[in-house]
Amino acid sequence: MNAWGKKAANEADAITVASSTAMRTVSHAQFVSVHENPVHCPGMTRSLEAEKQPGATPPPPQRPLAHAESATPQSLSTYTSPMRGLLLAGGHGSRLGPLSVATSKQLLPVYDKPLIFYPLSTLMIAGVREILVIVAPRDLSAVQALLGNGAALGISITYAVQDEPRGIADALVIARDFIEDEPVCLILGDNVLFGSGLGQMLRSLSPLGCATVFAIESLEPQNYAVVTLSEDGTPVNIVEKPTHPDSRWIVPGLYFYPPDSATRALELATSPRGELEITDLNRDYMSCGQLSVVKLPRGTYWIDAGTPESLAEAGQFVSLHFRRTGLSVACPEEVAFRMGWVSAGTVGEASVRYRGSIYGDYLKSLTQA
Repeated sequence: MNAWGKKAANEADAITVASSTAMRTVSHAQFVSVHENPVHCPGMTRSLEAEKQPGATPPPPQRPLAHAESATPQSLSTYTSPMRGLLLAGGHGSRLGPLSVATSKQLLPVYDKPLIFYPLSTLMIAGVREILVIVAPRDLSAVQALLGNGAALGISITYAVQDEPRGIADALVIARDFIEDEPVCLILGDNVLFGSGLGQMLRSLSPLGCATVFAIESLEPQNYAVVTLSEDGTPVNIVEKPTHPDSRWIVPGLYFYPPDSATRALELATSPRGELEITDLNRDYMSCGQLSVVKLPRGTYWIDAGTPESLAEAGQFVSLHFRRTGLSVACPEEVAFRMGWVSAGTVGEASVRYRGSIYGDYLKSLTQA
């Protein structure tokens, strides 16, 4: 397991943390003091004890890192999360047929890069450096050819196969030997998540001693898992694709779990559609008072790019952002560079690999800044 490294910088954006026993709004100035009376998840207080030792020197404030950030590499301390990462890129991609008949949907383009770069970058900005990518058997060689072993990104990437789609929670079962006794961050391979300060927020939450899901408002909550919160912010229910949603708050495909997640997933009953449902796992944690809900900051962009419409929308968003700002969204080489995991020379080598493309030109510009 990689060393913890230095603690992540204090959160720059306000976040709302709701658990089944407490709910607090955390800001840049409040983050350390709130942890003196933290959300009551088993193990969380223990994980924060080192920060409260007498004479301990807090880390200096640092700039937030989103997927694209104009900061110099020196603006961030090298940071490694204690979490291990799971990137679920299996399934048949049936909603994208016939596009997905001959290739993995995670290899389809979202503007200038394949879809899988987006969830990979999210794991990286969270500080996760040990990642297991779970793929369908037919896609293994293609995904390996694209990502390799992760050395060029300063991370470790290994692979596992999911023979048939058996639900999101099945990823935890497949990865149980990889997870061992460590906390884990699970992300879906078709999720695009972007926002200013997102990396800071994820690193500041890593890891909690309980399960953590995220929430974002949607105009179409009936298409997703909907979380209902009480007046004080306590999560009281999570329902998968309800006909009549009680809330507009939905749960995107990003989850933080404690080390017992694989064991709990193994104990889940199979749903009527023959899958291990991630919502059932989250409800299990909630019923034990071990679920925390974090509302993503206002303005955060999230999309499930698993349909032709949403895949096209994601591409339009990334294209517009790049053309207006000159900054790339979800460039793994840039994230690794900004995090201090690789050198400018390594990024330069990647730019040669992709020379003649928009992506290659962007990487080249990073080494000349």
